[in-house]
Amino acid sequence: MCPPYNDMDFDELVRSLEASKVVSDRSFLIFEYPKEVGQSLATTLGPLTRLVNRTYGRTTVAIYGPDL
Repeated sequence: MCPPYNDMDFDELVRSLEASKVVSDRSFLIFEYPKEVGQSLATTLGPLTRLVNRTYGRTTVAIYGPDL
């Protein structure tokens, strides 16, 4: 998932993902976001746990998946 940085309400996006029936406890989600909105992403996203969180310049990539 790589939403448009300047046109996205990341708090709303996270709430929508957490409430989505598409994201299950067996899903994997790769999420690209600007480091300035890092506070919007917790260590869990619905039933998923953040497995990786790497920053490359202004961009951060987080991978969420099942808690193994």
